[in-house]
Amino acid sequence: MMADREVSERRRAYVIELYRAGRTSGEIFEKLKNDGFHRSFIHRTINRFSETGSFKDRVRCGRPRSVRTEKVKKAVAARVRRNPKRSI
Repeated sequence: MMADREVSERRRAYVIELYRAGRTSGEIFEKLKNDGFHRSFIHRTINRFSETGSFKDRVRCGRPRSVRTEKVKKAVAARVRRNPKRSI
């Protein structure tokens, strides 16, 4: 299964491809609305491309999210089940 980030980047790349071909945001929306593309997604993607020259995510500040894989979540749940009074 493909990760959400990869799908999102492919969708953004497709919008930018149409934009570079000379289509307006309205024309792009009319073409893609039946495929689940929202008008705001198209506008944000075009604005991001105009400002940064890229369609990729911008760098975010702040602490990165902790590791929350299924393996780690199951391990924590198992520890809590063994001793519910334990503080993790």
